[in-house]
Amino acid sequence: YFCWFAHAQSAQTFMGQYILIELPGAERTLSLAEVKVYSGQKNIAPQGKSAQASTFGDANAAKAIDGNPSGDFFGHSVTSTATQPNPWWELDLGSEEPITKIIIHNRVDCCGDRINPARVLFLDKMKRVLWEGGIRTTATQYEFNPAQSSKSGASISPNLLRNSTFQQRTNHSIPDYWDLHHAAGLT
Repeated sequence: YFCWFAHAQSAQTFMGQYILIELPGAERTLSLAEVKVYSGQKNIAPQGKSAQASTFGDANAAKAIDGNPSGDFFGHSVTSTATQPNPWWELDLGSEEPITKIIIHNRVDCCGDRINPARVLFLDKMKRVLWEGGIRTTATQYEFNPAQSSKSGASISPNLLRNSTFQQRTNHSIPDYWDLHHAAGLT
């Protein structure tokens, strides 16, 4: 006899109010094309209020929830902070909502590597961290499903050295190098 036990593993539902995107480091610039936050099948991000650490030109925080994911800064639909220590972008949904998916569209006309590394945090109404995701690659879009995993395996350390990629040259007379983006973050 074979006995099969069907065990339905229910996905954990996160009720939270804030989405926070942080870039650790001293000289960083955060640019976002669009942030979509799904409750079930509905993108609820446009109903929220956005803010960011600072604003470069007219690239205000609301441009990340305007419904235009194009990623072209000169199309006037991309946010950008000034270059500063530890820039952030935040979305306040107004009340705690069940979140099933977060999609972040990156800037695509240039500078897409600025977002790497980043932390994506889902917070409750008291701004306690419910879930943390990490961005460790340069891509045009990132998707996170906090309801499917209660813990992210891709957390980002505030120590940029831990998040970096070193490359060794074969010519030993030239020292190893670290790309300028990460080196600037340490100064």
